This record gives sequence, C-alpha cells and structure tokens, in this order.
Amino acid sequence: MRPAPSCQPIALHRSMSTAASSRDCLVVGGGLAGSLLANRLLDRGWTVDLAADPSTMPASRVGAGLITPVTGRKFGLTPDWGPLSKTALEWYRAFEKQFQAPLLAPLEVFRWFANAEEATAARRRRRRLQPAGWARPITTAEQAAWEPFFHPPHAGLVLTGAWRLDTAGLLDHLHRRLAAAGRFIPQSLPPPANEAGDGYAAHGIRYRKVVWCEGAGVLRHRGADTLPWKPSRGELLEVEIPGLRLDAVIRRGHSLIPLGDHRFLAGATYDWDHPDQTPTPEARAELESFLHNLLRVPSTITGHRAGVRVGTPDNRPVAGPHPLHPGHWICNGFGSKGSLLIPWTVEALAHHLVDGTPLPPELLPQRFSRPPPPEPPPNRRPTTLARQAVCEILRPGDAALDATAGNGHDTAFLARTVGPRGRVAALDIQPAAISSTRRRLTEEKLLDRVTLLQADHGDLAELVLFPPGVRPTAIMFNLGYLPGGDRRLITRPASTLRALEAALTLLAPGGILSVVAYPGHPGGAGELAALQTWLTTLPPPWQVRRLGDHPPPDSPHPRAFAVLQPPDPRSSP
Repeated sequence: MRPAPSCQPIALHRSMSTAASSRDCLVVGGGLAGSLLANRLLDRGWTVDLAADPSTMPASRVGAGLITPVTGRKFGLTPDWGPLSKTALEWYRAFEKQFQAPLLAPLEVFRWFANAEEATAARRRRRRLQPAGWARPITTAEQAAWEPFFHPPHAGLVLTGAWRLDTAGLLDHLHRRLAAAGRFIPQSLPPPANEAGDGYAAHGIRYRKVVWCEGAGVLRHRGADTLPWKPSRGELLEVEIPGLRLDAVIRRGHSLIPLGDHRFLAGATYDWDHPDQTPTPEARAELESFLHNLLRVPSTITGHRAGVRVGTPDNRPVAGPHPLHPGHWICNGFGSKGSLLIPWTVEALAHHLVDGTPLPPELLPQRFSRPPPPEPPPNRRPTTLARQAVCEILRPGDAALDATAGNGHDTAFLARTVGPRGRVAALDIQPAAISSTRRRLTEEKLLDRVTLLQADHGDLAELVLFPPGVRPTAIMFNLGYLPGGDRRLITRPASTLRALEAALTLLAPGGILSVVAYPGHPGGAGELAALQTWLTTLPPPWQVRRLGDHPPPDSPHPRAFAVLQPPDPRSSP
C-alpha cells in the first residue's frame, strides 16, 4: 500500500463561486467518506457539490470514531496500519488546525478478557505486542482507582496507540464549509438509473462525474448484488455514569467509550440479518446486560443509536468505477474502520479523478469476480413491458391506479399518460414510499393530478379512491419491497391476492391490470407462485398475458403479467 499525500486544507478557489449549468463532480452521501471527498476535490480546484439528506443518520455519526492498531478477539495488528494511520492522523490534525477545534484524542484500550479464549490469545500475542509498544500490563494503581466503579476482571491488557475522532464534530465543520461555498445540497438523490453516456443530471445541473458514498444507501442501487456487500446493523447506548472520569476505552465483550463530562457510549452490537437503522429492544437489552455486568455503580441511559456499516468479504473498502453505470464511481465498504480507512482511500480516489492516477488494485470493484446478472434489453425489462402494455389501453383523460407506489416511477408514468384531464390514485403502506413518490411527482410537476394515500393494498376493497362513477382504466402492481427501504417489509401473498381480487371489481370495462413480481428476495418466490396460481383460476372473459420471454422457473429475475377485461359490448356504437 503506497502512502497517500498529506491533506493540507487550502483556501477556496475563486472559480468555485461562479454558477454554471455543468460542474465537475457530484458527491452523494453526507457521511465521513462523502464529506471528506467533496472537501478534498474542492481543495483540488474542482467544482463539486455534496448531496446529503439531513433527515438520515450516516453510520459515521452513529459510530464511536475509534482508530485502533490492535483489534479483534485474537489481538491482531490492523493490516497496513502504518500508511493508513499516518494519512488519517495527518488529515485530522490538519482539520483541527483549519477549524480551530479539537477533533482527535489519544486513547488507551483496557481489554478485560471476557473469557478464557481471549486470555489465551492475549498471552500468545503479548510477546509481539509489548516489545513493539502496542501493549502494556494493567498497573496496580489503575486497578485500585477503578475498583469502586467496575466489577474486577479476571485479567486484562492495555492496548496503546489508539485514537478517538469526533466524527460528528468534523462532519458539522465540513458541511458548514461546503454550505458557505454554496456546495451543499441538503436532500437525498435517486440512485443511478440506466443513463446513456457519462455523468448525472440533478436540479438542472449536469455533472461530469458522480461518486456514490452513501454507505447503506448503496444497497438500493440497481445491480447492488454484483458486489458482495456485507451490511450489518450496529447499535450503541448513550450513558451517563456520575462520578466516573475515564480517559480510556474499557472493553469486555462490548466497549465503554468516554465522551467527557461523565458521558459514555456502550456498544456496539452486530446484526448481520437485519441491516436497517431501527434501534431494537433486543440490542438494548444486550447492552444493558453488558453495563450491568461491568459496572458497580448506577448508570442512566440517555440515548439509543443505530446505524448500518457496510463491509466487504476481504475487509477492504471499494473505490472505483461503478460496475454498471458509466461515469459513476463508488466509495464504500469501510465496515467498522471508517475513521482509519477513509482518508487514505479518499486521497487515492481524488488523485484518480483529478490527475488520472491509477487506483490501487486492492480498492477496485473489479477485484470481486461475481459478474453482473444478465439483464434483458431496456425495452424488454418487465417494468417497461408492463408500461408498454398499459400504454396500449390507457388514454388521456382516463383514471388509473398505482396499487404499490414505491418510489413513484409507475405513478409518474400513469400521471403523464392520463394527462392534465386525467386522474391517478397511488397508495403504499410505507410513509417513506409516499414521501418518495410525492417528491418525484413534485419535481415532474405532476402532483396536481394524483391522489396519494398511505394504506395497505390488501384493503383496496374498502378504500374510496375516485369520485362516484369513475373507474380506473389501468391498475398497476409492482410487488416486493421498497427499493432503498427496509427489505423485511415486503408484499405478502395473502394481502396481494385480496388486492388483486378487489382490483378486478374496480377496473373499467376494457381496462388492464398489470403485475410485476420479483422472486429473487426472501418471500418473493412464494408470492410469485401464489400469483401464477391465481392467474390460472381467472374465468372468461378475463384474458391473461405473459409479458415478454419469462426466464426459467427457478430464475430470480422478475416476471410481468397483464390481465385484460374486454370492453363492455353495451358501450359499443
């Protein structure tokens, strides 16, 4: 690993203040990686904007900001610690000088052994760690000073050379700097689409390059599974312990991390099965048990944080061209070592973007051999086929229904198709989906012809969506989960079949019902099977069409269907 040049913040270039319809780069994601990259490109003279949704909590703000040379149950030295720590500490000290604020604090880590396995591993590693200055014994004076506060450990070891970064404070300074330069966009942006050519367009500005530094947001990208991301939810408790002053991390299974003024963080947990940002009672109970077994004195829980770390199988970050989108780059996969890994990675990526310097091979997405899944041509994708089928039936001035609004793509399509004299209703059970759809409709100036309703599509029969006598000519279903949302929240066979039955009673004569089903996620194959069985039971005069060439039965790729109702013969001239 080659050393990265030091970060020396410089004054803003005058060229940055000139408005233009095109700019060099858009960085998406307001965590540590995106914020450092945007500021570094700004220092290099690029016209760059940072887009960050202030309503979301990046993992950088949730985490403790620890930088530790010795980690893990086996007390291993962090790979490439020398160049990584050199770059990280130089950057953070430079920012302390630039912003005239303390951001970095040295720490020791008191590793109290949780079990015999840890004690055995420490004895094996101590012969290497102590001569190198990475470890020392716990002194009798230290044990005596902390005995009133902690249940005594069986044994332990002090790990040296660690640091704690005030990531929240640094992010605030970086965002204020960008905002003062007019380079901060306080909102989220949709993931990359299938755009032809390089770049990205947003808010009337064309960006030559776009870098996605969204952390867990990368999971909502098309083809996210072409890279073997390893997301995990981490949770911490904010704790007050009166009388305890501590300038070291106490680790016994979990960690107790000092924040100053008797405030601490306790954690973090790891949950690989549910990578979302929702704090859970299970993790709270786990951390409360840790505190109970660690402390002799009372503590007060003042907060509960949750965030998603995104790692990789080889525990190295990913920085390089997006495997599916030309002109787009990824900077992600830092796991729980973001404070250490990000500065070196960002500097390498900035040199690549500005100077054309090749990226280190260990960062490139191409190091993972999994090929992208084959996709049909754009005009043969199931969602496109469903819209093409609807376009054959739906006319300006008609009514239409999007029964699963999601991120609003089908809703906007229906609203464009029916025109200003038509009417569209869209519903979704998730508030995030309704908000995303409303944002899309507002940007496309279509909101005035759409009624949005937060509701379960399984309750379709009880909902009043249109005025009396108005029936939708087209009803669209796009099953599965909300892209970019909680993948555990999916459409279910029972509620979907109820919704489909209700849709048939609502549909206008000569209308069309389209369904796109996704068997590739947990629960999706069962829903597809239930849908296919239901379609085979529809009596005449309903007509069922399979749209496009369906893949083999065991394929995870989506399928599209259409159900058509012949026109009412009484309405014929």
